Amino acid sequence: DYENEANNLEKFAASLPAELNVLVPTVFRNATTSRVLTMQFVPSTKLTRADKLSELGLDRAKLRRQVIDLFLTQLLETRVLHCDPHPGNLCVATDGSGRLVLYDFGMIDDIPVEAQAGMRKLALALFGGSAKPSDAELEEAGASLVNALEMMGF
Repeated sequence: DYENEANNLEKFAASLPAELNVLVPTVFRNATTSRVLTMQFVPSTKLTRADKLSELGLDRAKLRRQVIDLFLTQLLETRVLHCDPHPGNLCVATDGSGRLVLYDFGMIDDIPVEAQAGMRKLALALFGGSAKPSDAELEEAGASLVNALEMMGF
């Protein structure tokens, strides 16, 4: 049902903070039905095309950070998750802007508040603390990890 995909696309686009600099194509509602999805054409290339990224002068390390920021934002902030992020659906614009472009919104999901809280707690348990933790810090982080996993439904 492409009307559902159009709804998903618009919901996902609206959830993204502008500072992420991510492009989600616009849906043309007047030309979309349950059997046809009509979207804005966005010239882009797959992130796996190292030759094309080099040709465009794009910084691959910066693109990696953008992808990580995009998915951490979905998990830890917006709770609206793109569920099919393979190389054909996650691209970069070829206009030199370096903007990530996402396609295919047939599958998105809303992350429950409790699961998001568990993921935040998990991130703090994994990345919070000192570079050389004491035995007590490790024990506390381990307990926090277990609690976070339980909050996420594991």
